Amino acid sequence: MNVRLRESINTVNGSRSVAALSLGDLLNETFSIYGAHFGRLIILVAIVQVPVSFFGLVPLHGLAGFFVVGVVSLMAGVCIYGATIWAVGQHYVTGEMDIEACYRRVWWRVVSLGALAAGLATLGLLSDFLASTAITGKSAVAGGIVLVLGSAFVVGAVYFMITPQAVIMEGLRPIEALKRSFALVRESWWTVFGRGLVVLLVLMGLGLVLTLPFGVASGIAAPEETNAVGATFVFLAGMVVSVLVPPVASIAATLLYFDLRVRKEDYDTEALSREMAMVAA
Repeated sequence: MNVRLRESINTVNGSRSVAALSLGDLLNETFSIYGAHFGRLIILVAIVQVPVSFFGLVPLHGLAGFFVVGVVSLMAGVCIYGATIWAVGQHYVTGEMDIEACYRRVWWRVVSLGALAAGLATLGLLSDFLASTAITGKSAVAGGIVLVLGSAFVVGAVYFMITPQAVIMEGLRPIEALKRSFALVRESWWTVFGRGLVVLLVLMGLGLVLTLPFGVASGIAAPEETNAVGATFVFLAGMVVSVLVPPVASIAATLLYFDLRVRKEDYDTEALSREMAMVAA
């Protein structure tokens, strides 16, 4: 069993199994899943993200308006991320992706996901405030404070990177999910950091590639930055990126979660199937 679990993902003749993955395997499998279910994944994201993108155009002014748009965008992102996690599990168990089932799973744990998102947003705002306050001091101490805050954020982000996966796949509440993520990552921090960094660079590159055509078209059709046509191209570029890029991030993080469980717990597709209460194909 252990030998089979350590093999690369096998999709020959339709068979699929969760397995321990090298960095190259992780990237290959991420885009393999993305390509195999491209249409379904785009629909899964677009049904939430497209309306939210247009909602962002509503002229809401002041702090209240900023807060409303921010909350709506944050919760939309959380729901999309969570739904994609469950979709990856479906891929391995049934070979299909049921969009409705994905969002039912998210709704089941939407409070936990919302609490985690709110905590992350609060921590981010607090860090930004402390960093900006330190920077205004214009001293070596201020620079040290910024460095410490940045380092602490990175360390925490790595330890708790797979918390959403613990919520969606295992049904854990926020505190338990944070503990679960920490326990899985604890002895593999540098590995998770390295792979997360590579995935982040890939996401940035993908975003750049997707926006480049819109930038070129905008420069040709609307040289003036304030031109309405130029603003339209910017909006469309943002929407395309917000629809096409998030699934890659969620798939990669979920595969990393599976990888850690395989290495530490002899996790396999049968165990995944039991957790999801499905019958493997």
